[in-house]
Amino acid sequence: MPIKIRMLNVGNADAIIIELEKASKKLTLLVDGGETKEHADKIIAYLDNKGIVPNILICTHLHQDHIGGLPFVLGKYGKKIDQIWAH
Repeated sequence: MPIKIRMLNVGNADAIIIELEKASKKLTLLVDGGETKEHADKIIAYLDNKGIVPNILICTHLHQDHIGGLPFVLGKYGKKIDQIWAH
């Protein structure tokens, strides 16, 4: 099963995209969303450039540098995200 892990450069914040593929089934996870709208814009640009949408959004904990960009990501992909996991 191929696994791709991308740690996006969002300064002193976190945003990790994990792509899993088994047979023809693909799963994309977004772990944390950076701190600001600018961080969310980088995440959205990356996802759009790759033509992927996160199936699962994971919020590791409620510090600003992990959740600050998530409202903007949800605004873009909210109805397409299957699950949200929050600590």
